[in-house]
Amino acid sequence: MDVPTYRPAKQGGMILSYKMYDYSKHKAEGKRTYYRCREKTRFKCVATLAVDNESGAVARTTGEHSHDSSLLEKEVKLGHQVLAQTKTLLKSKKALLRRK
Repeated sequence: MDVPTYRPAKQGGMILSYKMYDYSKHKAEGKRTYYRCREKTRFKCVATLAVDNESGAVARTTGEHSHDSSLLEKEVKLGHQVLAQTKTLLKSKKALLRRK
């Protein structure tokens, strides 16, 4: 059984990550907690999963994702951030060189 990872969400609660996709809690019933893909609205994604509350493992998944993994999007955002920081550093170095 695979165990998902969790991280805090900006607006409270937790985001569940499993096999490169992110999920939000939908409901808790009995021995399971049910999650929906975080891209449900944006991409009309129907993927869901259920986590066994005792073991913390994914008990089942349903539906297929209608979009690429959120990991790819995160990598692109990180790349843009690194590029912006590099540009800022280069501008600072150029300004220092001009002063000499």
